[in-house]
Amino acid sequence: MNSAGLGGIRQRLGSWDRRTSARGWHGLTALVGVAGLVIQFVVSARGGPEFTSDNAGVRILRYLSYFTIQSNILVTVTAAQLALRPDRDGPLWRMLRLTALVCITTTGIVYATVLAGLLDLHGAGLVADYLLHYAMPVLALLGWLLFGPRPRIGRATPVQILALPLLWAIYTLVHGAITDWYPYPFTDVVDHGYAVVVRNIVLVGVLVVALGFAFRYGDRTLRPAPNPRHAEGHPRDFRTREEGVSPGPGAHSAAESASKSASNRGSSGASKGLPGEAER
Repeated sequence: MNSAGLGGIRQRLGSWDRRTSARGWHGLTALVGVAGLVIQFVVSARGGPEFTSDNAGVRILRYLSYFTIQSNILVTVTAAQLALRPDRDGPLWRMLRLTALVCITTTGIVYATVLAGLLDLHGAGLVADYLLHYAMPVLALLGWLLFGPRPRIGRATPVQILALPLLWAIYTLVHGAITDWYPYPFTDVVDHGYAVVVRNIVLVGVLVVALGFAFRYGDRTLRPAPNPRHAEGHPRDFRTREEGVSPGPGAHSAAESASKSASNRGSSGASKGLPGEAER
């Protein structure tokens, strides 16, 4: 076998290894997310230290009201999709993926700097705490750095992802006004008043936008992942997609025409050489 053939095999093996590693990492992230969410759900339904209501339905609603839970659900779902297809893409999926990355990073930062240690956790609650607040942010961030997919973040996406945090903030304030229950101390209007709580929420919003643009910067400057030459499925124009512009309807046909033209020129040149060979 010639060197070109061996090079092609090595290239295919390298592509397979990268895809397998990406699937494994994203699959692990999804499994850790499922484990943390299920453990925390059981703790909540049974009435953990932060779920003191006697009503199981209320405890489950409070479980779903935590930003931590919502961000972990998003990361788990998008990681599971990437485990199946590491080069996944699409306009809505791009926004969901960046929302998941930014929200889980926000969860890790806010918990580590503001909320850690406020509750005395033991057993299953402590396990869920580590999985949801520490393991998942690290797994999600490292997964994006190592395996992407990149580029996937358009110019407007870092602002668009404010939708989920904004809806969560509105829900938290409305739900709290009705029930006098707030998921986090910095959102507790009873203790701090609306002015302080709104200020706190705005600060979290600023953090969300800053992280969004940080991911955008990395999306533009880090190596594309997976390698566009080895992405699964049909070839895509990664640069135009990254800029949020779809290739024109004639782009692929023009490329095909150019390829055919080059092929014809090569064939023509080869055929011109044949008579000379016959004469010799």
